Amino acid sequence: MYVSTKNYGHERGYAVAYRQHRAESHCHFIHGYSLAFYLEFESKELDIRNWTVDFGSLKTFKDFLDYQFDHTMLVAIDDPRIEEFRAMHKSGLCQLREFEKVGCEGLSKAIYDYVNDIWIPDNGYGERVHCRVVKVSETPANSAWFEESWDEYHTRLRLETRARFRDGVKNDPLWKDASFDQIEAETETRMLRTKSIVQAINSSMVKND
Repeated sequence: MYVSTKNYGHERGYAVAYRQHRAESHCHFIHGYSLAFYLEFESKELDIRNWTVDFGSLKTFKDFLDYQFDHTMLVAIDDPRIEEFRAMHKSGLCQLREFEKVGCEGLSKAIYDYVNDIWIPDNGYGERVHCRVVKVSETPANSAWFEESWDEYHTRLRLETRARFRDGVKNDPLWKDASFDQIEAETETRMLRTKSIVQAINSSMVKND
């Protein structure tokens, strides 16, 4: 497995403020950090230039970091005072960014999902490249990361996709009295049908190009 890394250090000035509203310590107050980010990309095969990823293509990822973490206020979507933060954003007092979870752990997972679900496909890497580690540091001493291998990632995606299709079958009135085996068979049929449609669309787009 080939691995390449990218680091955005504290000196880059990704200044954010947030709070841990569930904390009983002083961390429930608004406080700030200059965050740092570290990523690991892996690939079983190199591209035609013998690269895992083209570091030049990371400009669009930097745009993402700039938007989310350059002098912004990060708030968890379940923060009980989120409407006050939204009012501050609306009045121009802060640049609000809402996340499922704030802190190094939650932010590393949010960035990991963005890179693998959006950035990698949008930049033409397909399934050749996987971002296996995203690490977020508040200070040189305090950091946390999210890590998932290529196999773990794609297994989870398949399970999540199958669960969504299965829920669609269960919620279909035509299948309300179906057995477990019947629901699973229909789930598989719908997944295969969708896959064939997507492949046909992609093939058509390639021909048009």
